[in-house]
Amino acid sequence: GDEGIGVKSAHAMAIVYSKFLEALVESRHRFHAPMLTCAAVIPLLVNSCLHYVKKVDSLLTSNNVSIKLLELAQDCVVKNSKIDEHLTEPELLYKDVLALLLDENKKNKEEALSKLMTILHRCPGDAFAMHCALELACSLGGTQTSFSACRIAGSVASYWNERSRQFGSGILNSPGYYLGSSLIAVGLANGSSSSGSTLMAEGLSVAALSQDKVGCGALAAYALACSMEAEGRSSEGLSAVAGSDGGENIEGAGW
Repeated sequence: GDEGIGVKSAHAMAIVYSKFLEALVESRHRFHAPMLTCAAVIPLLVNSCLHYVKKVDSLLTSNNVSIKLLELAQDCVVKNSKIDEHLTEPELLYKDVLALLLDENKKNKEEALSKLMTILHRCPGDAFAMHCALELACSLGGTQTSFSACRIAGSVASYWNERSRQFGSGILNSPGYYLGSSLIAVGLANGSSSSGSTLMAEGLSVAALSQDKVGCGALAAYALACSMEAEGRSSEGLSAVAGSDGGENIEGAGW
């Protein structure tokens, strides 16, 4: 149709999330799935607030969806030894993060960020934790944003770098490598005033766009825009996510 890239990508993202919610509904009737709940609710809380989760619940109710995300989240964080004994340490930490974010308080958000950093220390390849940590760092604002973003990127950079090996003119990389490197680029661009770091972020973003535009084009374009903004090249950064060139970057990623 003629809806335009913005509407199409928003619709694509809605389809993905609706399929995820279908899995959540099905699992609720068959087994307890705390990580499905964490994956559904934590991104909403780090990107917005508790009121937004309630708004999503009202939309689900109006469309006859038989779950409420807030109720699921509140049930998820209740201590249950029979369930918790089967969870790994990172999974238990995710439950702690969810519990802290449900109580809207700046100190709790800071503690939630600390727990996400602990997850990344244990599992540096956890791109979900890296994404949530970066978004939470940005939501805290002030000098803590840049300090935390730089720490997040630095703590996992060596892990992801080891998964890219250069052979001749090509790159052999692990699945999801460019997603991880784009997230690192976001952290470097937002977390450092060093020209070397922003240039590194720009290089990672450009490589991701050239090698995996469909898989991580929107994220890589955002990272590129952040790095150019940090270098004072605002108009170039804007072109990475807007206009005809920017549209090509983000169209395939469901944004």
